[in-house]
Amino acid sequence: MKDKIVGSILIHLFLIYMPLYAGIELHLTTMDGAPLSRAATGEPFLIEVTIPDIKSTNAPKIEGVDSFNIRNAGIQIRSINGNSSVKHLYKVRIDIPGDYLIGPATLYLDGDYLRSDTVKLSVGERQVAQGVRTKKRQHASPVLLILKLDKKEAFIGEKIKVSVQFLYSDNIISLERIIEPEFNDFAITSKTGPVTGVRTFDGTEYNVLEWCFELYPKCSGDITIPAYCADFFVPSRRDKFTAFSFFFGQRSIRKSIYSNAVRISIFPLPEHDPPISAIGAFNTFSAKIDPSVAKEGEGMVLSLILSGEGNFDSINIPELQGIPPVFKCYDSKNYCMDTSDGNPAKCFEYIVQGFESGNWEIPAQKFAYFDIKSKSYKTLKTVPLCITIMPQNTSHLKSSNLTKPDQQNQQNDKHVQKNKDNLEDNDNLRPLNKDGAWYRRDNYPMSWYWFFLLLILPFLCLFIYSIKHAMAYFNIRYASSLRRKRAFIIVGKQLKVALAANDIVQLYHLFVNLFAVRLQLPATSISQAYIEQKLSETSWSEDQITAFSHFFSTLTELVYGVQKQRGVEKELFEQARRWLNRLKKVI
Repeated sequence: MKDKIVGSILIHLFLIYMPLYAGIELHLTTMDGAPLSRAATGEPFLIEVTIPDIKSTNAPKIEGVDSFNIRNAGIQIRSINGNSSVKHLYKVRIDIPGDYLIGPATLYLDGDYLRSDTVKLSVGERQVAQGVRTKKRQHASPVLLILKLDKKEAFIGEKIKVSVQFLYSDNIISLERIIEPEFNDFAITSKTGPVTGVRTFDGTEYNVLEWCFELYPKCSGDITIPAYCADFFVPSRRDKFTAFSFFFGQRSIRKSIYSNAVRISIFPLPEHDPPISAIGAFNTFSAKIDPSVAKEGEGMVLSLILSGEGNFDSINIPELQGIPPVFKCYDSKNYCMDTSDGNPAKCFEYIVQGFESGNWEIPAQKFAYFDIKSKSYKTLKTVPLCITIMPQNTSHLKSSNLTKPDQQNQQNDKHVQKNKDNLEDNDNLRPLNKDGAWYRRDNYPMSWYWFFLLLILPFLCLFIYSIKHAMAYFNIRYASSLRRKRAFIIVGKQLKVALAANDIVQLYHLFVNLFAVRLQLPATSISQAYIEQKLSETSWSEDQITAFSHFFSTLTELVYGVQKQRGVEKELFEQARRWLNRLKKVI
């Protein structure tokens, strides 16, 4: 009897406390949600921590992730038949290859200790020609994304040329966007692209879209440049034949691909005193002043021009050295330019004023920098500049050359002439009108018309101000709702204008602006994925959403795609008119 009682107690305790210790789960997935056991360096993935039957949203603590690049990616809460579960998502990136043990995830809740299992993860270098991940499967695809650097070692502040290439072998593939990673340890400049071209890779000919830019490291150490991500569309080859596909063609599948990550070694600069001004390979440092002859207090423009290769955006305007104390200098502006021989350069301008006449010299200015070619410190110098400052009043020079007796005679003559003028003007204290008759001028009173007009003028200004204030308040309060009500009317008129101009670009922006106004969001927030999400919340069937997605993908490809289809404009405008009539009922 006692054994049965003890056994039942143990069973009840096991049923009560087992969910607390075994309920928390830790999983690793790709960004598309597929299970993950091996990751690539510099490529992000997700850590999912699921806590079932718990209503608290307190974040768990995950061990073994302190050295990773990790950030919170959100919380998902689900409730099924009264049972709630919380899923915490973390976006993680590992930059160093190796085998890692992630977990356990732990959480203290109401005095109970929740703990998950640990997960092993292998991290290695990604091969360039690796396949494309989708939510359902992973298979080889004629799409590549390649990240290239022109060097594997550099000094702090040295220029690193980077290129990102999107390669696709089939023209039916349409690129949607390139997702750039964060560059916390670099300054990025000179972005260009995309530039189109053709390239042969491993015996296969690809169309190429290439973006180029420059990186300048800000700290030393072994740094990983994370992987880029590209989202693109591929027509579905397993699409079933339906009435919508007969009229609108095949639907497209959205896929993603990651590039390789690149690890680069950044070396610190050797010690140097005084501090240097820049890092690069500079050729010349020259100075000029305009004008070189000026009067006292007049402004002159002093220009220092630095030419060569370097991060000109990070070079601050240098302080002038050895300027004579009779000059005042002010920083004016600085800008990038090209020299006569085509080399990039930067010009620093100063306003210079001289306050003492004479011949002066602005000494040579120095510019110290670290030369990346010789890996040593160098100093460039300008030539000295000669300046002539003239007196402000030249007549003062002439009077100063007179002798003292001559100056005394001039002062006496002025005094005699002044007394003579005073004698002639003694009777002119009240000058009389000697030309013509003199008439009395009458003062006329103000008319009643002007009196009442001036009286009501302040009230009229107050009324006009009140009307303008009320109209501004009305626009702020009701303008968005009015635009939302009139959205389809305005879009209908714009559709006729686009049809008359045969402008597909205007047709694409027409639908983007329609969803933005109706959903009361900025146009930059409207994407195809967001449109599909909103349409899935309406009464439309899956086939209707798929057909509209294909129509919108076709517009996107014609606007942003590399290969432009011709002869489909008339059909697209007719489809646009039909889709607008359908959208009136659901958005």
